[in-house]
Parts: sequence; structure tokens; C-alpha cells
Amino acid sequence: MAEEQQKLTEKDNKEEKEVKKEDFKQEAKETEERAETKNENNDKENKEVSEPLKENKEADSKIVKGIVGLVLNLMFPGVGTMVIGRIGRGILQLILYIIGLITSIFIVGVFIIMAVWVWAVIDSVVYLVKNNV
Repeated sequence: MAEEQQKLTEKDNKEEKEVKKEDFKQEAKETEERAETKNENNDKENKEVSEPLKENKEADSKIVKGIVGLVLNLMFPGVGTMVIGRIGRGILQLILYIIGLITSIFIVGVFIIMAVWVWAVIDSVVYLVKNNV
């Protein structure tokens, strides 16, 4: 009789262990599902936050590019315009500036230099205003 009771308790213990294992597996699955849901939510939030940051970085880089272009145009008209990204216009300004330097022996060269310098500076300012608004 004692042996039968012992076998029954062993059987009950095995059944309890199996039930506990199943409960543990179920809890583990639920925990993994919750973690995956949290990760998906965090990914969505990170994407929502990172998109405006990218836009801000692009705007900041355009402003920096415009300021560098303005400073370069103050020193060498045409070079800053090329830095801004207007290559054809910048080359034309630089060529006219060099022609103005060469012809500055005559009075005409001084006027060419001043006109190109004003054109390049205004071009840089217009770029800054358009990208800042």
C-alpha cells in the first residue's frame, strides 16, 4: 500500500512538474511577445524622431554652405558660388573677376571687378535667404 501511495505521489509530482514547465513556457512566450511589441514601438518612435532631425541637419548644412559661400565670395567672387552648388554661374563670375584683374590697369577693369563682386555677394545672400525661410 505504501508503495502504491508512493507511486501515486510520484505520478502527481511528475504531472505537477509538467504543468509547471508548460506554465513556464507560456510565460516565456508572453514575455518575448511583450518585448517584441516594445521593440516595435521603440523603432516607430525612433523613426518619428529621426526624420525631423535629418531635415534639421540638411537645413543646417545648407545654411553653413551658404555662409561659407558668402565668405568666399567676399574674398574671391565666383569661388563661393561654386561651393554653394551653382558651378556654371561661379565659373562665369570667376572668369569675369580674372578679366577684371587683368584689365584693372585700365579703368574698365575696376568696374568689372566691382560688378562681379556685387553679383557674387548678392547671389550668396539670395541663396541664404531662400534656404533659411
